Amino acid sequence: MTASALDPRIEAASSEREAHGASPTAPSGATAADRVSCRAMSRLALKHDDYPDASKKHLDDAEVLDRAGRSDGCAYHTGYVVECAFKSLLLHEASWDAPAGKHDPVKLRNAEGSVETLGHRIDDLFDALNRVCALATARSAKYVPATLPPKVASTWRASLRYSQPGRVNAVVSKQMLSEAKQIYAQTVGQMRLDGVL
Repeated sequence: MTASALDPRIEAASSEREAHGASPTAPSGATAADRVSCRAMSRLALKHDDYPDASKKHLDDAEVLDRAGRSDGCAYHTGYVVECAFKSLLLHEASWDAPAGKHDPVKLRNAEGSVETLGHRIDDLFDALNRVCALATARSAKYVPATLPPKVASTWRASLRYSQPGRVNAVVSKQMLSEAKQIYAQTVGQMRLDGVL
């Protein structure tokens, strides 16, 4: 089950965005595979970094690894699903221009540095989200989960990629994947449905 399967409207929102000209044209002479992979970045894209799309990419990778019985790889990618989703929320909050109905590119670039300094620490990202969304004007509060995903928060570290095979068993990995799907659907998925990405 993909995150979009939790709510089919999420995938439709991405497809609609691309159908309305958001998708760049594939270069001339491009193969069919090139055209499939050539798509628009989200409205929160910075240079070559695109946290909302990265969150989805890591979720897709985690699901493939889960189906292949690769618990460690699946668990590793679940942390990045959550990290990228939380960073997407922080960037949205810092750069949304409500009167214009879009993200302010100057505010977005200014917010990039503060988001990058948080690194891969999911608990610090969650704390930053709660501080920002405690403000009366918080635009992202409705997307912020009430609690940290417990298995992802307690198990995941960026250094998990260096661990011995079998460090994360299938049961824990599946719990982490379930949490990552829920976080994605509540954050990036819902932001796509709301048209802010």
